[in-house]
Amino acid sequence: HTNTNDSRSAQEKLNKANDPFWKALNLARVADDANRQMLAAEEANLVSRDLQQLKEEQSAMAEQIKSAGNDTNATERIARRQSVAADETKSVEEQLNTLAEHASGGQEHSVRNMEKELSKQRENLEKALGGPDVIPAMETIKPPSEKLQRTVEDTANHMQSVKRNLAQQADNARERLQNEVGKAADVVAN
Repeated sequence: HTNTNDSRSAQEKLNKANDPFWKALNLARVADDANRQMLAAEEANLVSRDLQQLKEEQSAMAEQIKSAGNDTNATERIARRQSVAADETKSVEEQLNTLAEHASGGQEHSVRNMEKELSKQRENLEKALGGPDVIPAMETIKPPSEKLQRTVEDTANHMQSVKRNLAQQADNARERLQNEVGKAADVVAN
């Protein structure tokens, strides 16, 4: 019985000695999760802002396409602007990829799907635009321009929901962290 009692006592001492380590490890995990959640929420704000700007640009572009008719000068200006819009869209796609790496709670799948659809429509527009020395016909750039506009609008609208969800997840993670820090501070104080 002495060996069993000694063994039990040693195990209890070891558990007690390891307790701060396990609490610190748990706190580090909670802090890491909170940081990731808050980063995702902030990234979602930035992507949402950029998508809104792109949405406004695409809406203005749609009006110009409607009024351009067969004016080759107008078509050339629109083609140049759409080329810039394609570059801006690619930048938003990169932001969405980064956001997808940090998002969780199912939001990462939504973000990846938005990025894929934007990429597809941007690539279609780039094909229609041709190279830098090519001035495409309006009937060539109008359909992919319209599809990109609709995709940007849909993505910007959907991003509002993703942004709200990620903000809520960040708030919850912040609260969990505060609860854990409070517990860890209580342990240190005692």
